[in-house]
Amino acid sequence: MASVVEAAIVTGAAQGIGKSIATSLLKQGYKIFIFDLDLNLGQATAKDLCQKFGESKATFKKCDVTDKEQFIGAFNEAVKTCGHISVMVNNAGIADEFNFEKCIAVNLIGVIQGCNLAIDHMRKDKGGKGGIIVNVASMAAVDAHFILPTYCATKSGSLQFTRAWSKNPKCEEYGLTFMCLCPGFVDTEMVRTGGPHCLNPNIFELAKSSGLLKSEETAVLPKVRTTRLETIEDAFLKLMNDKQNGSVLEVSIFRIEYLKQPSVMQVNNDKETS
Repeated sequence: MASVVEAAIVTGAAQGIGKSIATSLLKQGYKIFIFDLDLNLGQATAKDLCQKFGESKATFKKCDVTDKEQFIGAFNEAVKTCGHISVMVNNAGIADEFNFEKCIAVNLIGVIQGCNLAIDHMRKDKGGKGGIIVNVASMAAVDAHFILPTYCATKSGSLQFTRAWSKNPKCEEYGLTFMCLCPGFVDTEMVRTGGPHCLNPNIFELAKSSGLLKSEETAVLPKVRTTRLETIEDAFLKLMNDKQNGSVLEVSIFRIEYLKQPSVMQVNNDKETS
């Protein structure tokens, strides 16, 4: 459980997975800063969470993670308010194969920017108090689907950025813990209502002819069972309680389970003995 002075930032937390993670952190005793583009929904979410967990426990800050100066400004305002950010959750994400540059900007560059802000703030060797950085990737980072190639690439980048930083031999000295959450299909607005506008026209025609879409007008993703948002809360709590640097937690209707990554040495050994 967090002490009353500990605070966390969650990007893309006005709804969906981000809101569930914010809720999980509030249950653990953290003060929450909700970073999101949607002003009305973000303010409503902060109000709702304050009513459930206490006045001033959740604060909304309008933030576009693709706008570097705005992101820096919002982060610094949060630090000024509470003094120290103990947890940074880079969750903001979109699926947009038509505007792939935007998808990369939000899902990967935004994550890296959020990590860099948190690292500089948290590093003990720079006067910080240490902290936890969680990046929300996706099982699409591990098991790619041809419908969403850019999305899969960005989520894979987020996953590998997390793992790479966790292998930094200075992590313990810096007081940093890097972890990654990889949900499968979750019952969110993006999954329920994402339409053909999310897909590159060529990919859309192929997906449509392959019978993979629920309909041409609504959900762009295959006909799949989705994970409940309450499961995301439980999984995030497990991630925080276990606090294993470099850990990657799969969350799906089938399991909540840590993923293993073979080392380069293990791969070489396998090749030599095969």
